[in-house]
Amino acid sequence: MDFEKIQNEIGGFSRYQVVVITTVAWLAFSAGFGTQSAVFISAIPKYRCAVPPIDDPDVYPSLGESDIKNYTIPYDTATAEYDSCNRYDYNLSSCQGDGDLSCVTFDEDPGTIPCDQGYHYDQTYYKETTRTQWDLVCER
Repeated sequence: MDFEKIQNEIGGFSRYQVVVITTVAWLAFSAGFGTQSAVFISAIPKYRCAVPPIDDPDVYPSLGESDIKNYTIPYDTATAEYDSCNRYDYNLSSCQGDGDLSCVTFDEDPGTIPCDQGYHYDQTYYKETTRTQWDLVCER
């Protein structure tokens, strides 16, 4: 059978077909928002301020993640967690490596500053997510 013959038998192209096609197109278009929303609400792995060169295992091979947090990240006793968006205001450019942490002084209050060297993300479960790729954490 010919398509035009069938179309003529059912009444041709009418307002009903326009409404159906428009409705289906609108539903398909709006469904795209739901399927793509996972990109923007993706997982946020644990993170902290990056503190180079202290968190570089080549420079300080003996420091583990807990040591780095203890030395450079403020601890909030009320929430029992380390601050993810701030670090102590140490002059990290004076750190020499080889286990020498004289750049981190405990005898005075260094104050805190927002993360100025980027962020360090836990890559245990995710190598990269949308949040980690564009640093969509803290105030961002």
